Amino acid sequence: MTNLTLLSLKKNQLSSLTPEIENLTKLTKLDLSWNQLTKIQPGIGNLTNLIHLDLHVNQLSSLPPEIGNFKNLTILNLSSNKLTTIQPKIGNLRNLKELNISYNELTKIRPEIGNLRELTKLDLSWNQLTTIQPEIGNLKNLKELILLNNKLTTLPPEIGNLRNLTKLNLLLNELTTLPPDIGSLTNLTELNLWYNDSLDIASICTPFADFTKEIIISTNEYARSYDNSTLLIILPVQTSLPPEIGNIRNLKELNICYNDSLDIVSVCNAFANFPKGIILSTNNYERDYDNSYLLIIIPKQTTLPPEIGNLRNLTELELYGNQLTTLPPEIENLKKLTKLILDNNRLTTLPPEIGKLTNLTELDLSWNQLTTIQPKIGNLRNLTELKLSGNKLTKLPSEIGKLKKLTKLTFWSNKLNTLPQEIGNLINLTELNLRDNNFSEDEIQKIIKWFEETNCKFN
Repeated sequence: MTNLTLLSLKKNQLSSLTPEIENLTKLTKLDLSWNQLTKIQPGIGNLTNLIHLDLHVNQLSSLPPEIGNFKNLTILNLSSNKLTTIQPKIGNLRNLKELNISYNELTKIRPEIGNLRELTKLDLSWNQLTTIQPEIGNLKNLKELILLNNKLTTLPPEIGNLRNLTKLNLLLNELTTLPPDIGSLTNLTELNLWYNDSLDIASICTPFADFTKEIIISTNEYARSYDNSTLLIILPVQTSLPPEIGNIRNLKELNICYNDSLDIVSVCNAFANFPKGIILSTNNYERDYDNSYLLIIIPKQTTLPPEIGNLRNLTELELYGNQLTTLPPEIENLKKLTKLILDNNRLTTLPPEIGKLTNLTELDLSWNQLTTIQPKIGNLRNLTELKLSGNKLTKLPSEIGKLKKLTKLTFWSNKLNTLPQEIGNLINLTELNLRDNNFSEDEIQKIIKWFEETNCKFN
C-alpha cells in the first residue's frame, strides 16, 4: 500500500480520515470528495508528492496549515464545503494551476492568493465576497476567473494585469461600475456581467472603445460563443442604452432582443454616428453577414420612432412579424438603405417619403393590410425585388413600370383584376407571381404576352 499513487475514497460517508493515510507518501492523486469530513488532520502534509487533491462536497470549515506542504500540487478542489476563509499557507502552492473554492462561505480572499502565479483557472463562485484583493493582479497566467454569485460591487484596477485571461464570469453580483483597466484584457473572449442590474453600462463602453477584437454584446446569458478572435460581453437587461455604446468601433453585433422595455430612441441616438453600415432587425436568428457591418437585434415593435431617421448608415431594416401600422416620414433620411423587410405587419398605408429610398434593392411589404401603393415607388430605380403578396390591393400604380432593374415581382393573394400596361416594360423580370387574385383568363393571357420574349416565369 505504501507504493500507492492513486487513491479514491469518494462517496464513502467518511467523517474522518484514518491516520495511516499519512504514510502513503507516494500518492499523486487523492480523491476524498462526496464525504462528510469536517476536518483534515495535519499529518496529511506528509503527502508531498500529491499533484491532484479533491475535497469537494464535504463539511470542511477550515484547512490545516500543512496544506502548504503540497509543493507539487497542480489541482485543488475545495468546492461545496463550509470554508469562511482561505488558509494563508495555500500561498505556498506555487505549482498550482487550478483552484476551485466555489460554493463555500468566503467573505474575502487573502492576499496570499497572489502567490499562485502558475494558476490558469480560479473558481470563487457562489461565495459571499464583497471585494477582490489587488494581489489578484499577480496571477499573470490566469486564463479563467469565475466570480459568479458573490456580492462584488467593484473590481480592483489590478484586474487589468491579467493579460492572458480569456473568460471572466461576474454573473449575479452587485457591480455598479468596472475599472477602465478592464480594457487591457486583450485576450478576453467572454465577459459575463448578466444580473448586475445596477451596472453603469457606460463604464464598459469606454474601456472597450478601441478594443482590437470584434465585440459581440448580448443581454441573453445563453448567447452563442464565437471563436477566439471575438469578445462576447453579456450584459444585464437594459431599458435604455448610453450614448457611449456607439463609440465601440469594433462592435460586430448587439443583441438586445429580450429587452421588452427598451427605449428604441436610445438605440437610434447611440448609433447615429456609427461609422460602419448597420443592419437593424427584430429577428433573432443566426446569420452570416459581412463583418464590415454592425448587426443590432431589437425587441418586436408596434411603432417606429421618428429618431429611426438618425441612423444615417442603416443599410438593412428587417422588421418581419411586428405589429407596425405605419412608418414615420423620417424614414426618408435612410439614404443608404438597400433592404427593407416589412412583411407580416399591419401596415395600411405607406408614407410618400418611401420614394426617397433610392438605394433600395429589396422591398418586402407582403402580408400587410395595404389597399394602395404610393406612386412614389416608381422612384426606387435600383429595386430588384418587390414583394406585395397577401395585401388588399385592388390596383397597382403605373409607376411600377419604371423599376427597370426588377427581377422578382410578387403580388399573389390580393384583389387585383388588372395590371397597368407599364408593367410590360419590366424586361428583366425572371419571376412574376400573380396567383390568387381576380384576373380573368383573358387578362392573364394579356400579361403573359407582355413577357413572351423574356425569361420570366409565372406563378
